[in-house]
Amino acid sequence: MILLRVPEKQKFDDALFSARMALADGNNSQIRTQLLKASRHAVSSSHWQSILKTALEAIPENPAVDDYKLFTVLAGRSTSAIPGAGQFSAYWIWGLLKSGDIEKAKKYIELAGGNWRLLTAEVNLRTAVGSSDEDVQSFIDQLERKSDPEFLSQAATLTQSAELTFDAALLYMLNGNPGKAYSLSETILNDERLWSDESTISRNSVHTALAIIAFDNGSEDIAIDRLQQGIEDSDRRRTTTWESLQFSGDLYWDRYLLQGRIKDLNEAGEKWKKAIQIVLSNPVGMSLTDSEGGVQNEDLPADSWRLWINLAVQQAVSGDKRESRKTLTRALILFPDKNEVKAAWARNQSEDEPALARRLIRNSQLNSPVLGITQIDIDPEAVTPRLYEARLWELFNAVMADDTVQEADRRILTTFLLNYMSSRRNFSSVDVAVDRYLKVFPDEKWILSWRLAADASRGLALLNLVPDSSDGSSSYEDFRELALREHSWRALHDSALFAVMA
Repeated sequence: MILLRVPEKQKFDDALFSARMALADGNNSQIRTQLLKASRHAVSSSHWQSILKTALEAIPENPAVDDYKLFTVLAGRSTSAIPGAGQFSAYWIWGLLKSGDIEKAKKYIELAGGNWRLLTAEVNLRTAVGSSDEDVQSFIDQLERKSDPEFLSQAATLTQSAELTFDAALLYMLNGNPGKAYSLSETILNDERLWSDESTISRNSVHTALAIIAFDNGSEDIAIDRLQQGIEDSDRRRTTTWESLQFSGDLYWDRYLLQGRIKDLNEAGEKWKKAIQIVLSNPVGMSLTDSEGGVQNEDLPADSWRLWINLAVQQAVSGDKRESRKTLTRALILFPDKNEVKAAWARNQSEDEPALARRLIRNSQLNSPVLGITQIDIDPEAVTPRLYEARLWELFNAVMADDTVQEADRRILTTFLLNYMSSRRNFSSVDVAVDRYLKVFPDEKWILSWRLAADASRGLALLNLVPDSSDGSSSYEDFRELALREHSWRALHDSALFAVMA
């Protein structure tokens, strides 16, 4: 039996074959003639795919605008021939874009549908900054030079770039605007932006940064979930850092303190234990040897001592005081010169071995505010609030007069004193401490927030002390209602701290 081919298909095949032969010969005129002829006989999506593939291959290596016109005409015909097929509409929009017809591309971009977000972003970008490659390059140069989060945010919206969105969110955080930072981070969390390189997420610790932004905005549950997602991702690649685990443990601990869920208490402990394992197994800059007394080290990561302190507290709260003591003893061996570790160990021993605890503190450097506070706390003579307060003032005055005390340690003591006075609602003493501190360190404005908080607690009289910013927004806007409704000086203190440091 003789099979007869459908005439239209034969015409299409012949024209497409001739176009492919012309492409091989470099005969542009014949390519155009034969592809246009093939388009008149195309009856299916596969026909149009073959036509457009050939037209795309015919575009030279360094094309001019006119070199895209044949492809654009054919893509336009395919859009009309196969209505509702978003891919052919996208091909046509791309052709219009490359041919320089930006207005038409913008007009019909909706035909491409939601699966072509990068194409939509490029159309929006070229509509906003200019159609030429030079215009786009100029825009990119501005991105590299500018550190304005508003500009980056607008650029991110134009380009749908997750990288730019992430950068803008971080800049908003640095500029003291956590609300806008979180708003941008949500677009990333909801997958509304596209990553040009997925490895950026792990390489730049994006999950951790987004968790910090969420936490600072008060969205602790989202922060925990985002950080956990990052940890699971890094676990698969065996690149999990002890810092991310420490932060995760801190978040679970904070939620436990707020909600009292044992699951969060246990999660905090597990995260800190895993972080400690990473710290101790990290060979970089570290020399660990087992000895009769435990483990000794030459160079553990900076601030990793906090893991042992946190874990010991978690173990004590869980009722495992024996393990808590063992953890602190191990920390004391690993960090023999760290005053915070000495203080934690002494507090832990103060009930069962008070003499041993006091001896450790007494034999250490007493100009350390951390050890000074601990010495007062474990001193059996400081049993009355009046005597305790007097000892704190004595230590505060000594630290203010000692030039060798580090700024961080000085802040620890000052904040401790202010917190204690505030807890006893002794706000006149808060004023005295602030005045003495500013007399010695007049440029450290952070402490002014405590004065604002104290004044607020005495009647919320200074709600408008810090003037509105140039854009008309007030630093207190988010806290006024809460402070007035609940007479919460702590809420006003938080807003004041932001206002003073902004």
